[in-house]
Amino acid sequence: MSKRPRKQRRTPAAQPEPQITTAAPPTAGRRERFNRTDVLIVLGAILVSFLVYANAVSGQFVYDDTKQIVGNQLIQDGRFFGKALVSDVWAFKGDAGQAWSNYWRPTFVVWLIVNNALLGVGSAAGWHITNLLLHALVIFLAYGMLRQLRLSRAIAGVIVFIFAVHPVHVESVAWISGSPDLLMSAALLGALWLVLSALVRPDRRKMAGAVVLSVVALLAKEVAIVFPAVIFVAAAGAAAGGASNWQARTVRGIRVALPFIVIAVVYFVVRSLVLGQVAKTDATTEPLSAVILSAPSLLAFYLRQSLFPLSIGPSYPLRAVHADALT
Repeated sequence: MSKRPRKQRRTPAAQPEPQITTAAPPTAGRRERFNRTDVLIVLGAILVSFLVYANAVSGQFVYDDTKQIVGNQLIQDGRFFGKALVSDVWAFKGDAGQAWSNYWRPTFVVWLIVNNALLGVGSAAGWHITNLLLHALVIFLAYGMLRQLRLSRAIAGVIVFIFAVHPVHVESVAWISGSPDLLMSAALLGALWLVLSALVRPDRRKMAGAVVLSVVALLAKEVAIVFPAVIFVAAAGAAAGGASNWQARTVRGIRVALPFIVIAVVYFVVRSLVLGQVAKTDATTEPLSAVILSAPSLLAFYLRQSLFPLSIGPSYPLRAVHADALT
């Protein structure tokens, strides 16, 4: 009697262990490499901005231009470059024993020195062109930063096209002395782009570059001192490693923002030493109470200008709000 062959028992194949991955959050996603579409979007936005601002090239030196540029010996004579860099921007008016203004802006001064060396003051056309080129750089950096935030090309493109021709930028782009806004914006956007990239893949060189650019921005315009707060929000919002609780986010935000906080403090101290005071005051300076009371109306004004820029001019009739006006 033949024996039935014994069935062999099948053993289940070993299943690979599931890999646990942590998806990068939207605010810190790795930017795709620029491709032809990205280049065309940026070039299109820059071209449109050139068409909109082309008329500015025929403009002359106006308002502060005539004093800060045409009549400024400190940026025209190499013997005074050092003094120009360690003085407020109105120091060319002479030695008054104190600063003429609250504006210590070495980045802006270097920009003026370089432009004067290349273009002179015989014509304002070249100065206007360099402002347009600065604006083009800002457009490129704005688009790159938006793509680093993982916005789609369509959304980033719409935003950057609006940004390129937004009426609120007219003063900064068309007015030569408005270049501090462009210099600061280029430096801050570049710094933010580097920080966002470093949040995805830690890179000390990128963080060092961001710190350097933040210094450039601070020395272009004082409002750049708020940049550490921007970095804190960006880093806390990224929550690398899947951190979801607010304590972990806060610690990460502070850690990333710390170098920029230190830079801001050092800048504030050095600026005070250069100017000889924290802030220059005179008979027209409003008290702190008026500044605080005026903040809501100023915020409303700038929001209106950003969303509905229907009234554009070289100056605006803004008035301080005093306590007695509220009674």
